[in-house]
Amino acid sequence: MPFLVPAQTSAFRGGLADALAYDITTRLARLRSLFVIAQGSVFALHERQIGPQEAGRMLNVDYVVASVAGEIETLDELWTAIELSPNLAQAHYALAFVQSQAGDAASAIGAADLARALSPFDPLLFAMYASRAMALMRLGRFDEAAERASRAVARPDAHPHIFGLAGCSLALAGKHEETVAQVANIRAQRPDYGVDELPTAFHFAPDGELLFRKGASAAGLA
Repeated sequence: MPFLVPAQTSAFRGGLADALAYDITTRLARLRSLFVIAQGSVFALHERQIGPQEAGRMLNVDYVVASVAGEIETLDELWTAIELSPNLAQAHYALAFVQSQAGDAASAIGAADLARALSPFDPLLFAMYASRAMALMRLGRFDEAAERASRAVARPDAHPHIFGLAGCSLALAGKHEETVAQVANIRAQRPDYGVDELPTAFHFAPDGELLFRKGASAAGLA
């Protein structure tokens, strides 16, 4: 089941919590000894406010993984992880993921590229491309962002937010036909997908949130 992030008096989904759920599901699904329920099914149940125990009964499964994600790691902690294990692709990806949203966008690009070089067949390759695309968008390099986001959606396991990112970047790059195609892909998965989805799912700085809202509106996701 999707993880939750503690927030004041309630808990909300999104950002790193969703990334953890996608990562765990993807990796468990690669074990031939397990039958793993599709990501879309469990996220749909969660959106209907169905808890883990009830979901397990409905899906007739033996185990349900659910948790509350802790605070997002600080950049210092991520750098420490990289210093301890400089060849760990996931550490570089995590750094890219955080910095692409509200940190040093240029550093995020380098971290995403290094993560991909260290693990070129990683099941989270779509997320590495997406992190690079978000950083490029924040730098105003919309054509490059659109190219990377298009690579992200072409990868297996790309989820609706990745398609939303592609639609935003293509719209800001002025690529109308490609934007229309990506919006159609989004609507096929999530008919209700709107302009608030990306800012809610990720943790953008205020200027980044305005940029992604602008892209979503330009793509026709309002």
